[in-house]
Amino acid sequence: MADTNNDENKEAAPIPVTDLPIQSLRNLQQQVTDQYEYISRNLATLKMARNRFNGSKVILDSYTPSNDGKETLIPLTDSLYVPGYLHTDKVLVDLGVGYFADRNPKQAQEYFVRKVKFVQSKIDQLSQKMNETENSKEQIENLLRQKINAEIQRQQNDKQTADSHENNAFLAK
Repeated sequence: MADTNNDENKEAAPIPVTDLPIQSLRNLQQQVTDQYEYISRNLATLKMARNRFNGSKVILDSYTPSNDGKETLIPLTDSLYVPGYLHTDKVLVDLGVGYFADRNPKQAQEYFVRKVKFVQSKIDQLSQKMNETENSKEQIENLLRQKINAEIQRQQNDKQTADSHENNAFLAK
């Protein structure tokens, strides 16, 4: 039974990337590229969220008592606005997934500051992961290029050796 455990441990041991054949390297390169693109899309989404929170925070700066009761256009969608009046004592904050909360402008600003900090920390984490993935991708591409060039060189040497043997055989006749 001890031999079985050793066999399982040998199978689970990682294989150095430099020992992988060209096709396995191509598969690994594709996986790393897919991971890089996934991280990139998530990073773009987080940056858009951060910008929306920052935009909301900036809009709250205009909520001063002097603007109370003024007429304005209220966005219902990105392209649909309806007329309305500002009430600067309370704002409706979208908490996500259909939940809203009444807050005064100061509380809303504090909420957006917290959200921006949180999203920025996630952006920083993803940026670091993206850099690591990009470095891995470059290393795999370099290794793949080296292996392909070595294979081409080996094939050329094999062809030259075969041609040389044919010439020697022809001269020997």
